[in-house]
Amino acid sequence: MLPWQNRRDYHVTQHAVRIAVNKQVKGKVLAKGINLHIEHIKHSKSLHSFLWLVKENNQRKMEAKEK
Repeated sequence: MLPWQNRRDYHVTQHAVRIAVNKQVKGKVLAKGINLHIEHIKHSKSLHSFLWLVKENNQRKMEAKEK
């Protein structure tokens, strides 16, 4: 998926989503639209992996305190 700082706007229809983004081209920032079908959109897994890392780190801290 796109980084959050590049996403600007959403336009949702029944079958597709249009995302307005900023694209840097030769020192200029141009507004650009990307059309995506609903089937191709998926949730980001970055939060899930971050929470998994936090859980693992907390377990390691608890094990280190017990020793």
